[in-house]
Amino acid sequence: MFLNYIKLAWRVLARRKFFTFITLFGISFTLMILMLITSYMQSEFGGKAPMVNQNELIIMPNIKLSKEYFDTIPSIDTTFFDGVAKYDTTYDIKSNGSSNSSSSMDNDMLETHFRSLSSIKRSTIFNSDSGFDVFVNNSKININVNYTDHFFWDVFNFNFIEGRPYDENDVEQGAQIAVITLRLAKDYFGRENVMDELINIDGKQFKVIGIVERAKMAIQYLTSDMFIPHTNYETSYKDPYFGGFSMIFQSEENLQKAKGEIEYVAKNIPADLNPDYNEVTANPATYSELYAKMMYYEEDEEKSLSFMKKILFGLLALFVLLPVLNLINLNVSRIMDRSSEIGVRKAFGATNSDILAQFIFENIIQTLLGGLIGFILVIIAIYIINDGRYLGEIQLGIDMKFFFYSLIICLFFGVLSGLLPAWKMSKTHIVNALKSIQL
Repeated sequence: MFLNYIKLAWRVLARRKFFTFITLFGISFTLMILMLITSYMQSEFGGKAPMVNQNELIIMPNIKLSKEYFDTIPSIDTTFFDGVAKYDTTYDIKSNGSSNSSSSMDNDMLETHFRSLSSIKRSTIFNSDSGFDVFVNNSKININVNYTDHFFWDVFNFNFIEGRPYDENDVEQGAQIAVITLRLAKDYFGRENVMDELINIDGKQFKVIGIVERAKMAIQYLTSDMFIPHTNYETSYKDPYFGGFSMIFQSEENLQKAKGEIEYVAKNIPADLNPDYNEVTANPATYSELYAKMMYYEEDEEKSLSFMKKILFGLLALFVLLPVLNLINLNVSRIMDRSSEIGVRKAFGATNSDILAQFIFENIIQTLLGGLIGFILVIIAIYIINDGRYLGEIQLGIDMKFFFYSLIICLFFGVLSGLLPAWKMSKTHIVNALKSIQL
């Protein structure tokens, strides 16, 4: 039966070539856009290396110090008693402004207050804000350096091409060693096999002990070229709160509960080490919340995420509903031309369910054909986007999950755009359908 449906669907598509071209163009272009969105979401939120544990991460990029100033406002109330004025003075304390400062944090402060939390499985402290320009063979190379602790390699799952990560002993001794990306190895040395070679950074030489694949995502904490033990980080600026470091926590418990513990610990940090402030607060965020905040800034990360979800669902609805409505109109017109065929089939015993199944199946075949064309187009588009680095460090990809999601999109699109016309025509009365036969 299905083989007959396939043959019939192919004959129908070949019968009106221009109509088929317009339909397939609309389907393939729409599905190409949806597949690109799927690929982007898969690249950023698919739990790929080095963020396999993405849904367990809480990011605290900075803390906020604040101090509110108050003024005492006197209020004099005058009353008269036996002709004598009486004065009653009251005092009202009102806010007279505040000062705020937000920055990355001091390493020692993070170690003291945030390293051992009951709801946190593990955590890492790092500084990813350093960049150095070096000249190799008269060419300038910009190297982004990330100073990390050894826990960094436990929280993140980098794919090591060669070598190893540095360990606790390396960090404590301040060993001048480094893990670099394969791209830096090619740019700096001109080759891939660079184990035990030396890289000159900031007047120091660091021995390469490991080579990793560069993170292909937007989050800046992972897209560094070179990773060095944080005990090599030097700065003339020293503050009991601020120091250039950030922290990421990994928790297997409820993330909102873990965020609450982090916020509680921050509020209980002594604020008297700096006379300009008297309150410490933290705004830890999940990966998706921080990502949304990068796109649409709100003080409250959850509001940013909520807004971005609405925008995303709105765009998806626009890309799906408008083409679907257009295809429904086209399918209604196409199926109406086949009313005589429906009448003949019903005269020979076909039920409404048979008619419904036939037309939905035909529409799915048509959509899958458009999906195949869209799949070819999206491969070309992904190659152009990645090759031109139009999304920065983000690299779109195609894998089995992408193929599965694309197939689901095609099937959903086919059923949705074909269901209403097919249902309408399956209800056509046999007499009305046979009247359309031209003798």
